Amino acid sequence: MIPSTPKRIVLLSAPVGETVAHHTELGEIVGEYYQIPGGEIYFSYREETPRRWYVNQCLAAFHKSVDIFNRFCELHAQDENTDNETAWSPAITQLIRELEQIEPLGDPKTSLWSATIHDSEWGLLSLH
Repeated sequence: MIPSTPKRIVLLSAPVGETVAHHTELGEIVGEYYQIPGGEIYFSYREETPRRWYVNQCLAAFHKSVDIFNRFCELHAQDENTDNETAWSPAITQLIRELEQIEPLGDPKTSLWSATIHDSEWGLLSLH
């Protein structure tokens, strides 16, 4: 098996403009997390038409969420992509529980963590 590079959120040591972190897949930056003047964190893919996803209320909540996301991706990087909901159910339940301890997940059409949960149900976070 070829070694994998799990999806990751890479926090910047200091913001670059509004950007506070990068989203990477296969070691390549595919998106950016940025903080708006009100303090909320949003996400946009680099290649996508301009669409922003709500992420967290503040930078402190974002850092906690990043730790959870990165750990989950690392643990499941080698898992096979599957549409078997039962295979992912225990991991997804844990991911939901941990993220909801930070703040409500929100609408999957506008909230990144809620959309992430939806995608995770079919193993999409294991793709690398």
